[in-house]
Order: sequence, then structure tokens, then C-alpha cells
Amino acid sequence: MPPSTVVALLGATGAVGAEVLRALRAHPMPFQVDGYGGPTHASDDDEDPVYPLGADESLDADVVILATPAALTGTLAARVEDGVIVDLSGTLDAPIILDADQAPSPTHVRLAGPVAAAVAPLLRALGPLGLTHAHLTTLLPASTDGRDALDELRDQAVALLSFRDPPTRALGRRLAFDAQPADAHGLALAAEVQALVPGPRVTAQAVQIGAFIGTGVALRLQFGAPVDRAAVDAVVATQPGLVAHAAPDLGAAGDAWQAPCGPCVATADPCAVTLWLTVDNLRLTAARVVQLLLAWYGAR
Repeated sequence: MPPSTVVALLGATGAVGAEVLRALRAHPMPFQVDGYGGPTHASDDDEDPVYPLGADESLDADVVILATPAALTGTLAARVEDGVIVDLSGTLDAPIILDADQAPSPTHVRLAGPVAAAVAPLLRALGPLGLTHAHLTTLLPASTDGRDALDELRDQAVALLSFRDPPTRALGRRLAFDAQPADAHGLALAAEVQALVPGPRVTAQAVQIGAFIGTGVALRLQFGAPVDRAAVDAVVATQPGLVAHAAPDLGAAGDAWQAPCGPCVATADPCAVTLWLTVDNLRLTAARVVQLLLAWYGAR
């Protein structure tokens, strides 16, 4: 990639965007990376600057990464002049991809979310065993709703421990020391995974909990005939990025590329098994952005 090529990251001060910017600047990249935030979130740090984005400013870059709130993504995408757009918000009408294998050259794409990225390849691999239905129960952290939600979760915890009413401007409800249904996230997740895995039926429900980062997923897998649980465990063991554990060990998820995956759990139905996953939603997204850009431009 020529040195003059520019990658612009919008939302660089948000929960996801800050992690993506950190990952891009930590790797030796053959291109320039510029981070942009809102007027009140810019930084003039000499080593890690984040530039303010004007209200009417057009975006002239070869690649524009949108790590922005869903409500802003469409408006910002319309200001991109000629660059390729990589949407991390799950908003734009663009092909959903897991990795560069599905988009070998630069093009407008929606990068699948971290849960879909962990679950979809596993469901594909389980297809030959006769998988007919996968139901996901997902525990979402506050970072799902961005940096302001993270800050507010902290402020809610402080307020409750001080016997004061918690603020709810960013989250819209109390989340500290609590759990709240997140139906819209569940529907969106089911649609995203189904688009990536068209074979078995996919359903999902989501609950947002008082955690800052990290996502938990319980998978109930239904097969068309009695299934050998050892065969399911064998498939899990072959999946890149999944680390199988004999017992739940949430502290073992130290690698940003890996998600701990629990063993099959026996159910009363011989045609069904359950699995659990934990996913580092911020670092996994950042790692996949780095991987995508290097696949597109690293050899140039």
C-alpha cells in the first residue's frame, strides 16, 4: 500500500473505536491511520492524536472505518467521498462478512459482530452432524452501547453504593447490579448469524448485564437425530479462535483472538446439546479489523 494511503477511523474515542485505534497503531501498518471523534472528544496528544470531525466535513480517505453509534452511521457514511467503508455498527446495507476470505479485495462491507464471528463458523462446522436449530442466549456488557454507556455504568455503581438515584441518560435504565432485557439486540444477532449460516434455523435472545466488557453466550444446539456429544466436542476443538475447556474457566480468555468454549452439557433430549462461549467483544473486533486491512493491503 502506498505510504500516501489513508485509513480514517470514525468514533475513535468510543469503546470499540478506541480499541481498534490502539490495535492499528500498535501494529506496523503500511498506511496512515487517522482517528476522528466528535468536537468534544478530540485529543491533541502528539503520539496518539484524535482529530475533531466538523459537522459538514467530508471524508476523503481510502478506507473509512465506522465505529460509530448506529444513529449516526448512515449520516456519516453519506459524507464519504470515494473511500471503501467498513461498518462496525451493524447498520449499513452492505454484505456481512466474517473475514477477508469473504471480501478478498477492498469493498464496502459490514464486519460481523463479535458474537456472530465466534458462533457462525462453529455452526457451519456442525452442519454435517445434522444441526437443525441453534438458539443463542447472550449476556451483553455495557460496552455494547458505547463509551458513554461504560462511563454511566461506573457512575451508576457509585451512585447506588452512595444511596443515590443512578443516572440513566446513556443507558436509559439502571444496569449496575442488575440485568435488563435487550430484545432488539437479540433480534439483530439472530438475523446476522442466520445471514452467515443459512442452513439451520437460528434464534436468539439477549440480556444486558452490569458488566463493562466481555460477552457470554449459551448455545442450545438441536440436531435431527441423536447426536454423539464427543463428536460435537471434536468439532469445537478444530475451530480457530475457540479454546475448549473441560470446565468453565472464564479467566483463561487471555488471548484477544480466542474465546473459551465449554464442553457439551448433557440434556434430557438426546438430539440436543448445550455449549457456552465467552467473547472479548472489544479486542476481538479490533483484531479482526487489523486482520482485514492487512489482508487487503499488507502485501502492496
